[in-house]
Amino acid sequence: MYREGIYRRDENTLTWASVATNTANIAPGTDTVIDCRNAKSIILQVDQLATTYAGADTDINIITRSAGTTTYDTVPYATVNLGSASVVSLAITPGMAYFKLRADNNSTAAKCKPQVIVQVMG
Repeated sequence: MYREGIYRRDENTLTWASVATNTANIAPGTDTVIDCRNAKSIILQVDQLATTYAGADTDINIITRSAGTTTYDTVPYATVNLGSASVVSLAITPGMAYFKLRADNNSTAAKCKPQVIVQVMG
């Protein structure tokens, strides 16, 4: 327990095997839907440290949907942009019921291999 009434749920690690240059909307190897219902906080750590895949302009898109629907938004809730050899952590405001992640490799020169660790607490 972190604070009174806040417990860590499952931690999910989502990995992309290799994202080709200049591609968009690529699902991770295991396309995991993250359940955020009743979440108190959501933390993502996005990692672009794979040295053999040095894509210098990678976006991780957070795509959400509401409870009671199977339709995901067509515009990302948020986007994290990374250069090569970068790691960034961010907090997401709870409120959506579910989200999934998609990667865009905006580089025309190198593949990328992002990894995202997701922690939902509630």
